Amino acid sequence: MRIRSLVMMAGLLLAVAPIPAAAQAQPTATTRLSTVAGTVFGGSEAFVAVRARPEKGAKDGPYIQGGTRVEVECYVDGGSNVSGWFHPSNPYWDKVAVYGPGSSPGKPFARGWMADVWVNTNGDITKQSQPCWGTGG
Repeated sequence: MRIRSLVMMAGLLLAVAPIPAAAQAQPTATTRLSTVAGTVFGGSEAFVAVRARPEKGAKDGPYIQGGTRVEVECYVDGGSNVSGWFHPSNPYWDKVAVYGPGSSPGKPFARGWMADVWVNTNGDITKQSQPCWGTGG
């Protein structure tokens, strides 16, 4: 009976003991945090390119009008600063899903990369979102 009590106490202690940090779940390449809502900086006169890759010389996709809603999925450091609208220059590129007239939830009309300086998320993207896994996202 005494051994049984000791075994039960040991089991309870193990159940409430903290899990070492190394044993806790770590993010993987398939882990996705929630997206960050934003809009394209600028008024109706501003048009910003959605690009195929996160770099200045990448092929342009559609041009998106200022004020259009986007969702940032993740970001990467493009290696050189980009200047933008009322925002300090920075090297970040946001992987975005673009929503506008005719698009529905979960079905953006464009996806690609946009220089972070042209995306208004009301904060520092490096504190709001996760880095993409490699430049392909």
